[in-house]
Amino acid sequence: MGPIRVRSGVLAWLLGGSSVITLFFNSRIQDPFNSPKFWILLVVAGYLIGHLIGGYGRVPGDARPTLRILIGLLTCFTLALLAASLVTDVPYVAFFGEYQRKNGFLTYAAFVIIMYAAARYLRVTLMWRVYTFAMVCGLISAIYGLFQINGRDFVEWNNPYNAIITTVGNPNFAGAVMAMFGTIVFCAIFDSHVLPVFRVLAVVIFGALVYAIYLSQARQGLLSIGLGVGFFLVIALYQYRKALGALAGGAVAVVGALAIAGMLQRGPLEYYLYKGSVSVRGFYWRAGWEMFLANPLFGVGVDRYGAYFKEYRETQYSLNYGFDLTSSNAHNVPIQLFATGGIFVGGLYLLLMGFIAWRGFVGIYKNQGNARLVVTAVFAAWLAYQAQSIVSIDNIGLAVWGWLLGGAVVGLSLPENVEVFARNGDKRFVSPLNLKQTMVSSLLVLLFLVLSTILYRGERAMFDQRSRFDPSNPESRPTFKAYADATLGVPLLEMKYAVMTGINMVSNGYVDDGMRILERELERDPRSLDILLVVADFSEQLRRPEDAIRYRLRIDQLDPWNGKNHLQLARLYRAQGDDVQTKAFIDRLMAFASATPEGETAKKEFAELVSP
Repeated sequence: MGPIRVRSGVLAWLLGGSSVITLFFNSRIQDPFNSPKFWILLVVAGYLIGHLIGGYGRVPGDARPTLRILIGLLTCFTLALLAASLVTDVPYVAFFGEYQRKNGFLTYAAFVIIMYAAARYLRVTLMWRVYTFAMVCGLISAIYGLFQINGRDFVEWNNPYNAIITTVGNPNFAGAVMAMFGTIVFCAIFDSHVLPVFRVLAVVIFGALVYAIYLSQARQGLLSIGLGVGFFLVIALYQYRKALGALAGGAVAVVGALAIAGMLQRGPLEYYLYKGSVSVRGFYWRAGWEMFLANPLFGVGVDRYGAYFKEYRETQYSLNYGFDLTSSNAHNVPIQLFATGGIFVGGLYLLLMGFIAWRGFVGIYKNQGNARLVVTAVFAAWLAYQAQSIVSIDNIGLAVWGWLLGGAVVGLSLPENVEVFARNGDKRFVSPLNLKQTMVSSLLVLLFLVLSTILYRGERAMFDQRSRFDPSNPESRPTFKAYADATLGVPLLEMKYAVMTGINMVSNGYVDDGMRILERELERDPRSLDILLVVADFSEQLRRPEDAIRYRLRIDQLDPWNGKNHLQLARLYRAQGDDVQTKAFIDRLMAFASATPEGETAKKEFAELVSP
């Protein structure tokens, strides 16, 4: 069988689409980063599906065994995730993902398509295309990050973190994205097939990326780029002189160990690499692992980590960071998948990553000279992604490249059996399957465009409603109500926006309507602590103590280490004249949180109930 033949437009969709996903945001909607990236991801995956289906079975024999294993792993992972999604208690979250995360089934299914497309169509001779897009994305990210840190951003973000959030919304994500691009750009400097002028440009871009990562104070970005660049240099030096490679490998291992120790508040690099956010991740990881142990088959539900976190968090977490702080993600991709998808989802993900790592080493071993450096470049960038995935989240703008590079590692380990054609009229490319490819791609792109348009309406409606919310101005109430009703009328509205609308309506005087909305949303998600806390507070303000107690008892079940809730329940029961329940909740509060502000308040308000 001859080589795989693919239009150049497919590679443009794969690499260009991934670049747009990373770089695009819309500051005029409620979720400016994750939602638009999610929509573009679906459209890109939809287009690629048609080409993968149309070309199915036309894989040359020498590449077929490896790609069959990859197909098997990706298929099993997708089916396991689908099964976990179908049994998740809140289907909307399972398929569309948590608010401002979007890590549901549709996102991972799209990642699977992108990974397989990269494995099918990317080879060593096409690596210049990856260099090109990485250099463009890296340059834009670095320049925008430097503009942000110098107060020149064209958007006024409500950002409590470091100013460098680039186009992904968070300095840690920004540092990790730039680390991946920086690794690829660095490797391009040593590629003899890259024109000298572009190698010089790569030096400049790499320097800008490292500087931007440093200014972002994203320790995971520094660690990731250090790992990626270090791995590449080890292989490059080993190819030049085995002794130098061995020496470099030892040096990288020592520095890597010291860097990890420093991030864990140990060793001489602690001052430079340790951040308080590293310690808090330990609580996230342990809570996620406890979720998995309690729900090993299907986890707690796809992207439902946040709904269960406070139930499984350790007591010390609330004492260290307060009773309000929570997390919607384990900040560790494997643990997140085990916790929310169960043993099959988590286990298959690890098998998939292990397979990619194996193919990476196969590709490095099989190739020689410049080709080996090309394979190493992609593998090193993928390792940089894996390094950050141990301490971070599958942010779409970041993860799309992690999955693409994973597929590219597999593709580069295969023989050169892809031919790219720029024109559909090339007679060598004419195939009766082209029509099927075009029809399937067009149909899916149209379907996902319609879905994205509907989802965009909800994002825009919430943004417009928020801009007209002004409880201090009674004259704005009718206008606000019209926009609130319009928001609720949007199909497939993000669940969080319905909750926000209900809160806004109560706060703006539409008490009965707002409470009905909140209670309806609570029926859809009975585990939502956000809703329970709000309706409990509103019930107290509306002088409905029985309702407030009912809601707070439910909070106590889902958040057993919430000292604020214990104190408030004691107050409610005392007002009801129930001394037994009052003392019970004061005792629970004092048993673990006597030194907190809530504990000190309880000592004053309930002095007669607090044991000396």
